[in-house]
Amino acid sequence: MPGIIGGAHVDGLQSLRVLQDVGELGREQVDFIGSEIEMRQRGDSLHVGTGETVGHGHDPSIVTVGNRMRERRLCAGSGTHVRSLGVPRSLFGRPRVEVEAALPDREPVDCPLCGREPRQFGVDFQGLQLARCRSCGLEFQHPRPVFEQLADAIYTSDYHPAGHEAVDRDRERTFARQMERIERYVRRRPAALLDVGCGAGAFLGYARGRGWEAGGTDISVTEAARRHEARLWQGQLPDIDFDGARFEAVRLNHVLEHTQDPLRELCQVRRIVADDGVLLIGVPNIAGLSIRLKSWQSRLGLKRRCWKHYGALHHLWFFTPLTLAALVHAAGFTVAHWETPTEARPRRYGWMRALVGRPLEAARMGGILDLYARPR
Repeated sequence: MPGIIGGAHVDGLQSLRVLQDVGELGREQVDFIGSEIEMRQRGDSLHVGTGETVGHGHDPSIVTVGNRMRERRLCAGSGTHVRSLGVPRSLFGRPRVEVEAALPDREPVDCPLCGREPRQFGVDFQGLQLARCRSCGLEFQHPRPVFEQLADAIYTSDYHPAGHEAVDRDRERTFARQMERIERYVRRRPAALLDVGCGAGAFLGYARGRGWEAGGTDISVTEAARRHEARLWQGQLPDIDFDGARFEAVRLNHVLEHTQDPLRELCQVRRIVADDGVLLIGVPNIAGLSIRLKSWQSRLGLKRRCWKHYGALHHLWFFTPLTLAALVHAAGFTVAHWETPTEARPRRYGWMRALVGRPLEAARMGGILDLYARPR
């Protein structure tokens, strides 16, 4: 593993193996541990989109309205499977029978790193099957819903909620942290940045405000993103013809876990990123303390909705620092830095961040994994 990780704290990564089977205490007692996403289930507003998704299993159809929670159809399905049965448009949180009716077909998946068939370790409350490679430990769905049905039922124009193009104070903190790290590696201007899974375009506007020539991709480009006057490409990243365009920075923020083949995605990034550029990948961290605790509770049958924290309805892959670093290395990159920010909201959870969030960040066990890599 030292060859994969380079100088990025090998001991810290290796120590995460010890936590492979650490489990979960009470869900409600520990939801505040780990990430901004986990905080928001308790009453803060959610930001949802292909490029800015909610994390492990927290229902993106739940938003705050005053002091009450209500379901909102953010991930509307236009598919005939859903509507012909009269199923609610959003499948998030719905019973297994409704999910299987909307997503009836499954396809087998082998490990992209090892080419081996994985071993199943769990089935979530919606009937989605979780598996782990016996060789490298990469976790993913196997078998999984086919892309055409996922696109039809999940990734529609309603996946990006109204107002998601706005940059509030909390998102600005996240954007600033990421851009400050990117700009340590790319100092010249002008410089081109590609935001893969740009959603409503909030990050495009932020990057342009910092002097970057920002462009974006998405499976379905939104009108909100078009308003930023950035160069946009529609489709899955490996299938896009960039016509020779190169980028000093490429950002995949909560995108890689949604893709059909993460290694193929990263190989495409290697082709379009400048040789002195940088790649940022942000994903949910299944090696985080909160996620590990919840997994143990699922194994023991203590969760009413087992494995909900994996968010398998729209997450196909589940990463640790070790497995993500292995994918990055296989695609032609070297890890330059990684961290596990907690992103707690200081207005309402400042004391939690001080008491729990910062120690988790220091121990690199937060609920989000941000990894920065350079081409080699």
